[in-house]
Amino acid sequence: MQAESLARQFLPMFPAFSVHVMPGDFKAIEWEGFTIRATIHRDETTRPDDFDCYSPDDIAAWKCGEWEYVGVVLSVWVDDICLDDHAASLWGIDCNYPGADNLYLSECADDLLGEALGAARTARVKLLAKLK
Repeated sequence: MQAESLARQFLPMFPAFSVHVMPGDFKAIEWEGFTIRATIHRDETTRPDDFDCYSPDDIAAWKCGEWEYVGVVLSVWVDDICLDDHAASLWGIDCNYPGADNLYLSECADDLLGEALGAARTARVKLLAKLK
């Protein structure tokens, strides 16, 4: 875990998502010649009653559409070529929760970056091998 923390401090960080996020919103960074895009997707399967941390008011707000669950999906590109449209992801994240700032969405993307870069490097090697 120590080596993972050390490696993480040398990777770029995604810009913060806004206080109100919609599915399809994304943030992108450039690294090692790749464009890595973190995109928000609606999570249709996670519900607040899957957890024991929400009050009845929180659940009522969710039912009224005041907040929702999403996934953060990282895709990797080189120029206009998508190497992997689902290089890494995390689902079941609350989004637009009343009083929250959605900063956690960018933190999740940051945590997934190493996995996405690994997938990108593998995809690039496979693509170059096919071209030879």
